[in-house]
Amino acid sequence: MRILLRRLGALAIGLALVVTPGLQARAQPAAAAKIGDLIGPHRCNQLVGYGLVAGLQGTGDQISNTPQTRQTVLDFAQRIHRTPPPGWEHARSFAAVMVVANCAHLWPLDQALDISVLAMGDATSLAGGWLQPTPLLGADGETYAMAMGPVELGQGSKSASQAPSLTGGHIAGGALATLPAIDGPSRRDPFRLRLKSPSASLAATVADAINQRYPGVAQAQGPEAVLVTPLIDQPYQLFYFNVLELEVPR
Repeated sequence: MRILLRRLGALAIGLALVVTPGLQARAQPAAAAKIGDLIGPHRCNQLVGYGLVAGLQGTGDQISNTPQTRQTVLDFAQRIHRTPPPGWEHARSFAAVMVVANCAHLWPLDQALDISVLAMGDATSLAGGWLQPTPLLGADGETYAMAMGPVELGQGSKSASQAPSLTGGHIAGGALATLPAIDGPSRRDPFRLRLKSPSASLAATVADAINQRYPGVAQAQGPEAVLVTPLIDQPYQLFYFNVLELEVPR
């Protein structure tokens, strides 16, 4: 009888060792990932602005040849309630520039963006110049960022053997996003979340997760993207980033 009890006890321990790991595995919650971690680069138009570089040492636009620069200087001075310094029209200390920020990825509010600066008039060099506050607009006409700062010659990617352009430059982190970047013509139009790893099942899962929180706003578009319609009664930024924080099972 004792032998039988010992054998039964050993069998019970063996079964426990075999069954328990499986039970523990089933008890563990499924791994989850945030939607923001599952989406990849988004298409977005460049942000473009027309600005003014000041503080140049005789290398700026010749005002007599560039009436647009003259008007820009006067408009800027009026905006900050100042008058240009005496002799400014002959000092060549200002240059009209185009300012561009590329948005290869989505960015959140207050994100710093790198910008490129290119002379539009007859300036010979932007060296030592300071870009005055410049709004950067998207294709929808919205202002998505404000740019300003000291201009560094070149585009920041040339090799040491290449001489930087004197009339083109960049400012690392020179713009601050005032609206998050989106993938759509308007901040109230539907935007697309493009998946890093296209999968019909994953797209459906992401859409389901969004619809559980915000019923009826998300729809899978094949294996590559999910179309999301913003809620009208919520601030766009809050809704957008709340969606990115939602979790889906992996």
